[in-house]
Amino acid sequence: MTLGTKRPGTHARFVALPGTWLSRKPERLTMTEAAAVGRSYFTAWQTVINVMKLLPGETILITGGAGMAGQAATAIARWRGAEPIVKPAPGRGARLPRKPLLCKELAERNQRSHDARARSA
Repeated sequence: MTLGTKRPGTHARFVALPGTWLSRKPERLTMTEAAAVGRSYFTAWQTVINVMKLLPGETILITGGAGMAGQAATAIARWRGAEPIVKPAPGRGARLPRKPLLCKELAERNQRSHDARARSA
Protein backbone atom coordinates (compact mmCIF):
# COMPACT_ATOMS: atom_id res chain seq x y z
CA MET A 1 0.00 0.00 0.00
CA THR A 2 1.09 3.54 -0.67
CA LEU A 3 0.81 6.17 2.04
CA GLY A 4 -1.72 8.79 0.98
CA THR A 5 -3.36 6.75 -1.77
CA LYS A 6 -4.59 3.64 0.02
CA ARG A 7 -3.42 4.31 3.56
CA PRO A 8 -4.28 7.42 5.64
CA GLY A 9 -1.74 9.43 7.57
CA THR A 10 0.05 11.79 5.21
CA HIS A 11 -0.79 14.80 7.41
CA ALA A 12 0.33 13.14 10.64
CA ARG A 13 3.26 14.62 12.52
CA PHE A 14 5.04 11.26 12.52
CA VAL A 15 4.55 8.24 10.26
CA ALA A 16 5.97 4.74 10.15
CA LEU A 17 7.14 3.64 6.70
CA PRO A 18 8.66 0.48 5.30
CA GLY A 19 12.43 0.89 4.91
CA THR A 20 12.15 0.17 1.18
CA TRP A 21 10.28 3.48 0.75
CA LEU A 22 13.22 5.51 2.01
CA SER A 23 16.44 6.69 0.43
CA ARG A 24 19.26 9.00 1.49
CA LYS A 25 19.09 12.66 0.63
CA PRO A 26 21.93 13.70 -1.67
CA GLU A 27 24.28 15.97 0.30
CA ARG A 28 24.24 18.73 -2.33
CA LEU A 29 20.44 19.19 -2.06
CA THR A 30 18.63 21.16 0.61
CA MET A 31 15.79 19.43 2.43
CA THR A 32 13.29 21.46 0.37
CA GLU A 33 14.96 20.52 -2.93
CA ALA A 34 15.13 16.85 -1.94
CA ALA A 35 11.44 16.89 -0.98
CA ALA A 36 10.51 18.45 -4.33
CA VAL A 37 12.46 15.85 -6.31
CA GLY A 38 10.94 13.05 -4.27
CA ARG A 39 7.39 14.21 -4.85
CA SER A 40 7.90 14.55 -8.61
CA TYR A 41 9.49 11.14 -8.97
CA PHE A 42 6.94 9.54 -6.67
CA THR A 43 4.08 10.97 -8.74
CA ALA A 44 5.70 9.87 -12.00
CA TRP A 45 6.57 6.39 -10.67
CA GLN A 46 3.04 5.84 -9.39
CA THR A 47 1.60 6.77 -12.78
CA VAL A 48 4.09 5.18 -15.17
CA ILE A 49 4.99 2.00 -13.29
CA ASN A 50 2.22 1.21 -10.79
CA VAL A 51 -0.86 2.43 -12.66
CA MET A 52 0.06 2.21 -16.37
CA LYS A 53 2.44 -0.73 -15.88
CA LEU A 54 4.62 0.55 -18.73
CA LEU A 55 6.69 -2.20 -20.34
CA PRO A 56 9.98 -2.07 -22.26
CA GLY A 57 9.42 -1.28 -25.94
CA GLU A 58 6.12 0.53 -25.38
CA THR A 59 5.56 4.18 -26.33
CA ILE A 60 4.22 6.70 -23.81
CA LEU A 61 2.92 10.24 -24.41
CA ILE A 62 4.01 12.59 -21.63
CA THR A 63 2.16 15.92 -21.56
CA GLY A 64 3.69 18.70 -19.52
CA GLY A 65 7.12 17.23 -20.18
CA ALA A 66 8.93 20.43 -19.20
CA GLY A 67 7.70 20.27 -15.60
CA MET A 68 9.27 18.32 -12.75
CA ALA A 69 6.83 15.38 -12.90
CA GLY A 70 7.06 15.31 -16.71
CA GLN A 71 10.85 15.20 -16.61
CA ALA A 72 10.69 12.45 -13.99
CA ALA A 73 8.19 10.46 -16.10
CA THR A 74 10.49 10.83 -19.12
CA ALA A 75 13.48 9.57 -17.15
CA ILE A 76 11.52 6.65 -15.70
CA ALA A 77 10.14 5.68 -19.11
CA ARG A 78 13.64 5.70 -20.61
CA TRP A 79 14.96 3.67 -17.67
CA ARG A 80 12.15 1.19 -18.26
CA GLY A 81 13.18 0.83 -21.93
CA ALA A 82 10.12 2.60 -23.33
CA GLU A 83 10.03 5.39 -25.94
CA PRO A 84 8.68 8.61 -24.38
CA ILE A 85 6.98 11.20 -26.58
CA VAL A 86 7.03 14.60 -24.87
CA LYS A 87 4.53 17.42 -25.39
CA PRO A 88 4.60 20.69 -23.45
CA ALA A 89 1.57 21.55 -21.35
CA PRO A 90 -1.02 23.83 -23.02
CA GLY A 91 0.15 27.43 -22.91
CA ARG A 92 3.77 26.40 -22.26
CA GLY A 93 6.73 25.83 -24.51
CA ALA A 94 5.78 28.40 -27.11
CA ARG A 95 9.07 27.75 -28.92
CA LEU A 96 8.22 24.07 -29.40
CA PRO A 97 6.14 22.81 -32.33
CA ARG A 98 2.54 21.85 -31.61
CA LYS A 99 3.01 18.18 -32.49
CA PRO A 100 4.50 15.89 -29.85
CA LEU A 101 8.19 15.08 -30.23
CA LEU A 102 10.16 11.98 -29.49
CA CYS A 103 12.68 12.79 -26.78
CA LYS A 104 15.60 12.30 -29.16
CA GLU A 105 13.98 14.71 -31.67
CA LEU A 106 13.56 17.29 -28.93
CA ALA A 107 17.18 16.84 -27.83
CA GLU A 108 18.42 17.23 -31.43
CA ARG A 109 16.30 20.35 -31.92
CA ASN A 110 17.60 21.88 -28.68
CA GLN A 111 21.20 21.06 -29.68
CA ARG A 112 20.77 22.75 -33.09
CA SER A 113 19.29 25.82 -31.40
CA HIS A 114 22.15 25.90 -28.87
CA ASP A 115 24.75 25.52 -31.64
CA ALA A 116 23.18 28.38 -33.64
CA ARG A 117 23.20 30.68 -30.60
CA ALA A 118 26.84 29.79 -29.87
CA ARG A 119 27.88 30.56 -33.48
CA SER A 120 26.15 33.95 -33.41
CA ALA A 121 27.80 34.97 -30.13
